[in-house]
Amino acid sequence: MTTPNIKIVDRIRRLLALAGNNPSAEEAQTAMLHAQRLIAEHGVDESTLVAEQEAEEAEEVDVEVCGKRDRYYESIAVIVANNFRCSPYLSHNYAVEGRSNKVTTIRFIGMPADAAAAKLVYTMARHSLLTNRAAYIAERKKAKSGLSPSEVRDIRLLWTHSFVQGVREAFRAQVEENNWALVLQVPALVRQKIAEIKMGKPKDAFSDQTVRDLDRDALVKGRQAGEAFAAVSRSSGGAVEGGVKLIGDGKTNRS
Repeated sequence: MTTPNIKIVDRIRRLLALAGNNPSAEEAQTAMLHAQRLIAEHGVDESTLVAEQEAEEAEEVDVEVCGKRDRYYESIAVIVANNFRCSPYLSHNYAVEGRSNKVTTIRFIGMPADAAAAKLVYTMARHSLLTNRAAYIAERKKAKSGLSPSEVRDIRLLWTHSFVQGVREAFRAQVEENNWALVLQVPALVRQKIAEIKMGKPKDAFSDQTVRDLDRDALVKGRQAGEAFAAVSRSSGGAVEGGVKLIGDGKTNRS
């Protein structure tokens, strides 16, 4: 790999700094994604980016703390980690010593710049899922009063499944379009740290699964929301509010 232009490296560092310390979610997201694009296009190694901070080792970053395992959060974590040269893993601890209730933590292992970017994208994806799903369910309840709890449960499940599917496919298309498969391989230092840790691996349990077509609209709208998030994750276009891609009429329901 050739040595990248020092101006490119400095530009990436500034973008990552802006992404990591910015009160504006839109500006932070745009800066982080621009940095990711430059890293991939110019083949910049993470060790080059963090040389000034003398960070020569991969690091662990807490991403999500769950009272119990959530298969959809785990799927999002796997998708994001795979696109930011990180490896996800799970740790299980008891919330209170001596109690039976376990707390599951999703973590990323990666070079500092990659892990920070991956955590930001994961957080935004999760927030987009929750916010847009709530808005969609509220819209469905308004359109048809008297939805039964089982109908709402099915709609929520189908929408969520399709959202994750939309994110996965949009990122996959981006990698294929730009020939980033080799660039996005997990660095040797990260693989070395992974080998040192006994860890549970989160699973993208639905990468090859389909769900029963119980509600076509929920399937279509969920996938559209997932694709919309992934689209705003590779360009600065679109309306963003608090890291959420606004779809439809641009309204969100935060209940």
